[in-house]
Amino acid sequence: MKDLMMKIAERTMKMDLDVDGRGVWDWGAGVALYGLMKLFEYNGEKEIFDYIKDFVDESMQKFDVPKSVNTTAPLCSVLMLYNETMDKKYLNLCEEFADWLMTDAPRAESGAVEHSGVGVAFDSQVWIDTVFMAGVFLTRVGTITGNKAYIDEGIKQVVLHMESIQSENGLFYHGYNYITKNHMSGALWARGNAWFTVSVPEIYDFSKVMDKSAIDGFVRQVASVRACQAENGLWHTVMDDSSSYCEVSAAAGFVYGILLGIRTGLLPEEYRECAVKGAKAVIKKIADDGTVLDVSTGTGIQKKRSMYNDMDKSLIMPWGQGLTIMMLIELDILNK
Repeated sequence: MKDLMMKIAERTMKMDLDVDGRGVWDWGAGVALYGLMKLFEYNGEKEIFDYIKDFVDESMQKFDVPKSVNTTAPLCSVLMLYNETMDKKYLNLCEEFADWLMTDAPRAESGAVEHSGVGVAFDSQVWIDTVFMAGVFLTRVGTITGNKAYIDEGIKQVVLHMESIQSENGLFYHGYNYITKNHMSGALWARGNAWFTVSVPEIYDFSKVMDKSAIDGFVRQVASVRACQAENGLWHTVMDDSSSYCEVSAAAGFVYGILLGIRTGLLPEEYRECAVKGAKAVIKKIADDGTVLDVSTGTGIQKKRSMYNDMDKSLIMPWGQGLTIMMLIELDILNK
């Protein structure tokens, strides 16, 4: 398992992380770095630490890091650098972003942080992506600094997003528009659902706290995730549309979240079979050079459900790499 993890990591460290053309410091790089960070914490490979440090140091020197929900994603790896080096420049950057999320980030009428990217704002829209991009970061920085307000806000964002985006069957719509009062595309998008499946046990694992309603929502969601699993072990990119293609980054996220949920006691053992079946299917999609295959490109909320099936899945994508590394780590822990 270690060799496979490192093969994916090495391929990731050689790829161009600016896959969306919005600059290298963005959510895609953030998810890749998150996976690499977890692998460094798991196996202590200096090569991985040096790559993350070089990436962060070069980015901090070259430009002012733009503030948005999506650009918070790389900051979890910056927190790791602070833990390892105790260099205050890393902590200062993280606290600057955390304070922005707490006080200045645009919010919908519910108090949920509006989704945003580099040079892109989505007025009065909340996306499930934000739970991972901002919620996980806030709770991590709060845990490391001992600032309970950050932790509380990160968990609050999980709950607020649940309240507007979770469907009756437990799965999540991609987003909600507070102006039009609807779920826009109405798609139960797989990778969006995976952000939630990853985030709840991830936050609980390192902060040791989680709102009971969020745990209940997580359990309801995972029950429906299991029910939607395709025969091949993967999940369709629109989860209730079996004519849509199966998408691998979502599967890696589901498996990771379910296994971590079992390990942390949030889920019963009965979900292990679903997770192992999914893991075997994802592993079949790893090319000899460490590229994770069949990962859809960056996907904003589409105008209609059918358009999710049109998203390209022929290229290497950093979120597929990062989530698959995370999945393999948790699988390795299971097998020990």
